[in-house]
Parts: sequence; structure tokens; C-alpha cells
Amino acid sequence: MKVVLFVDQSIDIDIQLLTITLDQRTKHVCFKAGSSDVGLDTPITNPESYNTLPRALLEEAEGSLMTFVFTKIPYDNNYFFQTMGNLVIVSLHAWDYLSSLPLVNGVVYFIVELLALAIENCPRHNKVTGCLFDFLYDKTGVDLGMRAAFICPDCLTRLGIQSLSEKDLMLLEDVQILLDDLGLASKWNNNLLKYWQSKEETVPNGIAIGESITHLDFLPDDNPENAINTSRESIDSVCRTYLKLRENNKEATEKGSVLEEFATQFFGLIKGWKFLDRDANLGDCEIDLIYDITAGPRVLHQRLGDNLYIECKNRTKKSDTRDISHFALNLMSRKVKSGIFFSMGGITGYQPDKWKSADAAYKKIVDLYRIHDVIVIPLVYEDVELVRNGGNLVMHLENLVNRFIRI
Repeated sequence: MKVVLFVDQSIDIDIQLLTITLDQRTKHVCFKAGSSDVGLDTPITNPESYNTLPRALLEEAEGSLMTFVFTKIPYDNNYFFQTMGNLVIVSLHAWDYLSSLPLVNGVVYFIVELLALAIENCPRHNKVTGCLFDFLYDKTGVDLGMRAAFICPDCLTRLGIQSLSEKDLMLLEDVQILLDDLGLASKWNNNLLKYWQSKEETVPNGIAIGESITHLDFLPDDNPENAINTSRESIDSVCRTYLKLRENNKEATEKGSVLEEFATQFFGLIKGWKFLDRDANLGDCEIDLIYDITAGPRVLHQRLGDNLYIECKNRTKKSDTRDISHFALNLMSRKVKSGIFFSMGGITGYQPDKWKSADAAYKKIVDLYRIHDVIVIPLVYEDVELVRNGGNLVMHLENLVNRFIRI
């Protein structure tokens, strides 16, 4: 469940730091900082302001559970927010007159409120009670809402927790986590981001909350067949290993080991693909990774066979004809129909966007298919970046396999 956050120039918040921290606190919702300009005019009106949001922003919002745009520009009706589909423009106009709490606390309050409303959208409180489901006709009630940070017993009953879907239960768990943190910080007038940093908590792999790391996600913008595993544990593992992979100060053997670790997690995102072995010594050859893909996406199983071999090359120079030939011989000796040649440094004569005019080592891949009907799928850095930025790994592999049909 992806949530994208945008802020315009009127909001003085480190959105990258906030997004990373939110992402580390929650268990199921994944947060991502939007990079597009917002371009809102005053005042905000619905639907006019929503219909004039930039195309680049809308493209970043595609496939998200919710996309927030935070601004200090007021609504024409003086509301805090309105929605259109998965888009929410939140106005924090005149914030200093509404609360003495930091602006970031208000940003998180409305994120939590909208996530809660995605679970339950029944009538809300007309009066200010401090409950998350207060409508806030009196906008100063937001101050009590942040400090109280609770859902009242009547609303909890109305939620009907026993009958909620698995998705809604996951949303509710993250709402509880963020709401508890917000209340603990706000009741003592603390900045929520600084409160998180002061706790000095760590996530499982040892990265401190609030530490500035490159924001990565590997979450597909489109997952129509639900073929990609988007659990937080799986995504976190891929992201953290990718950070290690991008470090350049490793010895060659260690770099190769890190790529194999990353590849194991990367292809492990495909549901149904069963990891069998790593650095497998098969007597006549050694294979970096072996997968059983019989229970995976049907179209890939039909084209690639039951087992898939993966060769990993993590070196500065490009892989050449000798590397390709050696891998192909290993496939043919074991009567394996296909493999993935994963070379982060690239393959001579191959560019992902100009594959039809390729030569050198990539021409060898084409010849292997034409003569021996062996499919060697080339995978390079650009392919990883495509998936990292929202591409669907299964759909991308399908596109790469379909090239062999057209050769």
C-alpha cells in the first residue's frame, strides 16, 4: 500500500526525512516522497484545483493508495481538505492561529486521519471531542486532536474490527502506531520528527530512525495480477541490499556476493518463484542462483521452463562473448531451457532501449536462441532502475522474453 507525499513551497518541512521516517515506523503502508512541482493557485477549489494538477504529479500518484498534496493555500470553503479519487489536497492555512504545535505534527495528523477514513467513512463528530473522526468545523479543534490522538469508544465500535478485511486491519495497525507517536510528542509540545529521532530506535538492519538514506521502494506502480510480493519485510530487504550493492569500495569477491544476495531478494519478489540453491556445484558446472518457477506467473513458466538459472556479474567492465558462451554451455549441459544473465556493468553491444541494433555479446545471445533454442535473458543496471522506479518485475521480464519471439 503506497502513499505518496508532496509539499509546495509554502510548507517548510524536510519531506524526504519525514517520508523515510514514516516508512520505518509503519509496518504495512509504504511512504514515498513525490518529486514533481505542485503548481497550485489560490484559492483551492474542488474539482478545479484537482483537475489542473501537473501531469507529472498525477503519473507519480498512479497506483497509490493515497497521494497527499500539502500547502498553506486556503480552500475557498475554508476546509482542511477535500478528496478526488486517491488525491488529497490538505490546506494548513493560518496554522499558527490554529495550534502552537509544529507544522509537521499537523501533516502527520492529517495523513493518519485520511488513512483511518480509508477504513471507515461513516458520519463523523460534528463537535470537537479530540477523536480522530472529528469533522473539525471549528478548525482550532485540530490542536486537541493532535494532543489527544485517539479514536473514541463509539467510533471503535462502529469500525467493527472483527469484520474488517485483512487490508483494513493492516491500515488500522499503522494508524494506531502513528497516532500513538503523535500523541506522545504533541502532548509535550514536541516536534514529532525530533521526537522520533530522540527515541534512537532502529529498524531490524540497524539503520537509525531519521538517518538520511536514499529513498528506495521497488514497489510496482501497477500490480494487476498480484504477482509481486509487496510485503514490508521483502521490500525492506531488497532496498537495504541495494544500498550495499551501490557502494563502490568492496573487493571483487564481496561485490559478487552482494549482487547474489540482492538477486536472491529481487527475484524473490515474484510470487511462486521458489529459491532452490545459491553457488550450486552441479559437478560439471557451478550456478550462482537456481529457482523453481513452476508455481510462478504462468506466462513465464510456459516460456522459460520449470527451472531458471541465474548468472550474476558485478564488475565495472561489461560482460563479453566469453561470459555469455560459458553461461549458455552450462544451461545446455544441464538441459535447462533458459537463464538470466545479470550483469550490473552491462553487456558489450547491448543497450536496453536499442536492443534491435545490438552486436557483439548480445548478438551471441540472439544466435544461441536461433540455433539452440536457449533463452538467455540479459539484465543490466537500467533494468533494475526501471523496476526500482515503479516498474513491475514480472511484466518487465515478460517484455524481455517476448523479444525472442520477434527475433
